[in-house]
Amino acid sequence: VVLNRFTVSAGAREDVKISQIIVKNTAPTNPISDTDITNIRVREAGGAVVAGPVNLVNKVATFLVSPAISLTKGTSKNFEVIADIYSGNGRQAKMDIEAGKVIGIGATSGVAIVSSGSSTAATVTIGVGTLTVTQSTKHPTGTAATFVRSTASKTLAIFSVRAVGEDIVLNKVKMNFTGHAHFTDTANLDSVGLYEGE
Repeated sequence: VVLNRFTVSAGAREDVKISQIIVKNTAPTNPISDTDITNIRVREAGGAVVAGPVNLVNKVATFLVSPAISLTKGTSKNFEVIADIYSGNGRQAKMDIEAGKVIGIGATSGVAIVSSGSSTAATVTIGVGTLTVTQSTKHPTGTAATFVRSTASKTLAIFSVRAVGEDIVLNKVKMNFTGHAHFTDTANLDSVGLYEGE
């Protein structure tokens, strides 16, 4: 999820190398805990990751940018702060970049340069987690899906289950077996089990 979009501009005097970016969660109401979001990264807008991943420590994510991001004098680059949502239903994130929290070095002077502007992010509220089930690409097809009477175990179906937004505990899985009118799960199947795959 994108948590902040910001622009960094170099002045007209010299090229700048960005070496550090500091982002802080400033949500005033019901803020997320440090562990609710993970793998926080900075990427060029729509492009490659240039810093991270890091995690929050006391609401702050500190990126040590290596290699440094080069900005030609008089030019700008657009960036995004992105992260993975791990948990935190109903809690809020507002990942701001305050003045002085983008730090660089003048390419010619070697003098430390700090940002004069700030970037205020929109507040993001973490929603209820969801569970998605999809048929796996390893699901039996063709001859692999043709079964004869046997005491050997056979794989009838393979599905992928994915938790999104928060940890989810599976306490019940219901499956329906459908097919020919003469097929019944009690008469034609025995010792049906559910197994965890890769």
